[in-house]
Amino acid sequence: MWVVITQNKKGYSKHPETLRWVGKLKAMYLRHEKQVKEMENRGYDHQSSLDIKNATGKSSQDVFVNACLRLHL
Repeated sequence: MWVVITQNKKGYSKHPETLRWVGKLKAMYLRHEKQVKEMENRGYDHQSSLDIKNATGKSSQDVFVNACLRLHL
């Protein structure tokens, strides 16, 4: 989703899960960083860094999948 949004890729750009993150890349970045910490705590290597320069928009996610699905029906 990060690449689709930050690089204006077509694939999955209209998917509800992608659409709910548009304008909330800062929130996605923060969520990703929490997940990275959890992975490292469990002994996994982290190989999916996100560029903080693209972490713009809202810092919290306020749209959930069910709400997105209703918008597109």
